[in-house]
Amino acid sequence: MDTKYEIKLESNQVRNLWSTFIVVQQEGNWKIAAIRNMSPAQR
Repeated sequence: MDTKYEIKLESNQVRNLWSTFIVVQQEGNWKIAAIRNMSPAQR
C-alpha cells in the first residue's frame, strides 16, 4: 500500500511524506511486514 501524509512541526513547518507498506495475510489476519518512509525530492 502507498500513502501520503503530512506532519506539522512545532515551528509550524509542514513536511509532506510518503510511506509504502508491505502487508501479508497470516491465518486470516493482515500484518505489516515492512514499511518504507520517504521524503519526496524538492523541485
